[in-house]
This record gives sequence, structure tokens and C-alpha cells, in this order.
Amino acid sequence: NDDAANMLATASLLRGAKALLGVELLPYNAYAGAKYALAGLIYDHDFQRPSDEALEEARRIFADAGIPATIR
Repeated sequence: NDDAANMLATASLLRGAKALLGVELLPYNAYAGAKYALAGLIYDHDFQRPSDEALEEARRIFADAGIPATIR
């Protein structure tokens, strides 16, 4: 759900939200997988953190739609 088409669709959906103050873009956190071992589970996901360029592109898509976006 982090490609440009998805971000454009999300921005389009949110554009009319009157109470929306902005969005926060939360890149994948690889350390989250450590919790699985603590719970006795196996973590077998191969997610990658988006590049800084990809995050900035997502921020720009929302900004162009008039929606403030913060990268966390």
C-alpha cells in the first residue's frame, strides 16, 4: 500500500475530510519483528523500509492535494 497509485487514491479520498488536520507517514519499522520471538512466534515477513525518496514522494502527493503530511 505504499506505491504512488495508492497514495494518490488515499489523498483523493481524504481531500474532502473537513476535520482532517493532516496525515502521518509511518515507514516500516524492522525492529517490530523482535516482538514475535518474545511471544514465541516466528517472524517470516520480508518487508522493507521505503527509501527516503519514496517517503518524500508520498509526502508530496498529500501536500499537492492540500493535505499536510509528516514523515515519522
